[in-house]
Amino acid sequence: MAPAQSRTGQRLDHRGLWHLKGQPDVLKNIQVEAQLNHQHLITHLIGKDRRTIFTPDRVSIESESGVLEESRDDPRSAYRGQSLESPWDDLHVAYFASYALWSYLTIPFLYTYPGFVCEELAPWKENGEAEKKPAGADICAAFSTIRSMIFLASA
Repeated sequence: MAPAQSRTGQRLDHRGLWHLKGQPDVLKNIQVEAQLNHQHLITHLIGKDRRTIFTPDRVSIESESGVLEESRDDPRSAYRGQSLESPWDDLHVAYFASYALWSYLTIPFLYTYPGFVCEELAPWKENGEAEKKPAGADICAAFSTIRSMIFLASA
């Protein structure tokens, strides 16, 4: 059996964040397609005839038939100078949600990529849970290369 090359999933619920950014319910009904071997994610906005397409260097919004509506090269740079309260446009949302979703859907594959290091923190347990801290090089779009993960001892 060949290794999986993509994953699909539905639903992202960060209502508090989207309200703060002036985009309530923006991702209320979605379906995503993630490539596992490189950062590429398509988010279908169900019932809106729109989809977003994400790569680390470009984010775009287009119709489901492929007509480009808007795009942004170097999307990470659009966050410079913003504060927590700064409103986001649709491309800000598309970039942030896409790199987050791609990361969520590709774990545990992500931590096996060249450039990632996984180190165990000082022993810490709470209700049978142990914490490990993977640290990634700048190999994928994210706002930080440090990620803390909690792995259940029973998993």
